Amino acid sequence: MGEKMKEKNNKEIVYLLVCLVVVTLIYLLNHFTLYTSDDFVYRFIYKEPFPSANEQPVRSLFDLITSQMNHWKVWNGRFTGHSIVQIFMQYNKEVFNVFNSSVFLSLGILIDSLSFEIVSNKHRKHQVLYLAIIFLILWWFLPEIGKTVLWISGSGNYLWTAVLDLLWLKVVLRRNQSPYNILWTIPLAFFSGAGNENTSPAFILLISLIILYDAVSEKRVSVSRVLEIVAACIGFLLMLASPGSQKRAGDIPLFYDLSNKLANLFQMSWQKYSILYIAILVLLIYSLVKSYLNRKQFFYFLFIMCAHFACIYSLVATNELPDRVFFGASVLLCLALLILLRLILEEVLFLKKLALVFLLLLVIKFGFSYTKAFSDINSTYKVVSMQYREIYQAKDNGQSTIILKRYPKPKTLFNAYNGTNNLGESRDAWFNRWMAVYFGIDSIESRE
Repeated sequence: MGEKMKEKNNKEIVYLLVCLVVVTLIYLLNHFTLYTSDDFVYRFIYKEPFPSANEQPVRSLFDLITSQMNHWKVWNGRFTGHSIVQIFMQYNKEVFNVFNSSVFLSLGILIDSLSFEIVSNKHRKHQVLYLAIIFLILWWFLPEIGKTVLWISGSGNYLWTAVLDLLWLKVVLRRNQSPYNILWTIPLAFFSGAGNENTSPAFILLISLIILYDAVSEKRVSVSRVLEIVAACIGFLLMLASPGSQKRAGDIPLFYDLSNKLANLFQMSWQKYSILYIAILVLLIYSLVKSYLNRKQFFYFLFIMCAHFACIYSLVATNELPDRVFFGASVLLCLALLILLRLILEEVLFLKKLALVFLLLLVIKFGFSYTKAFSDINSTYKVVSMQYREIYQAKDNGQSTIILKRYPKPKTLFNAYNGTNNLGESRDAWFNRWMAVYFGIDSIESRE
């Protein structure tokens, strides 16, 4: 008994060490990613896209609510993500770096935990193999990590809202029916519903299907779960009702050129996920042939895949398809794959050993990929941090105008500066004006 306990403790220590390595690696990328694009805007109470003469930082909850109401009217309805961004823009960047790295770790741990709960309670919960697989999948299949994980404005809208969605899903699977839970689960569902335009409805669909399946199976309906769905739908509709979003989007005829839109989404998703789709299909067939999937697990898996495809094909309602909108779809596909892997590898020891060898090769490949990403991010960091030093020096010298050197074109999508709005040549450029307001000088120009 003592040996088994010691082995269990050792494995849990290794699990924690992997968590520490992951959070450290992501922290380093966060640390060397400074502000870009919208970040400077969210330092202040939002009024309009361009700065006025009296910008005020957000100093209270009332300021935050006022800012988000203005933002909802003028620009965008995602009040959950933008509230997170505005909160962190009131503090030193290092505060965000620490919290954001922890939230990225939470994303992987939640996927691990959810796959475990859906599969079975008879196997050991904390296994390094599955956690490592999750983070490797996330590294290569999360879209534009620079803009969805490292960039403050992007992380608040994608990483943080995805974690809220997974947390709500975990609450539903835990089935804790304490009447006091609704005091926090209903607000959680409400803010999850207002996360973003395609991931939020996909999770509402997923959780609704799970609740419906459980209600039919157990012949009883959970009132608290129904209230959560209602709250999430209210949050989602409130986000969609944003006059700012509607004005910027214009009239998008849903059925115009629908077949081409669907074909384009199919092509994009296949290009992004073909390897995972093939792996999932093979594992699913094997699981069904070997009867590893029970009825409930099979339906939960189907619900997750339905949510994944809903996350993608709901994008027919938009004319803009930046890669980052596939963030939620990537998270759901990772969860679906982990469910099948857990079912099979826990039953077939040979395949589990083979997976460990394959994992080692992937870790080596990841090392090269991470080194390249870090180098790219660090090269941009050196230029941007120099910009900041020159601004502070100019202020100390009483200068009101400064000319800054622009950074070279980033090389990877792990770099938040790749594709985000930054310094323009003119002092009247949108970014230049907001950067000048943030640092408290009159104007900023730039040069090559």
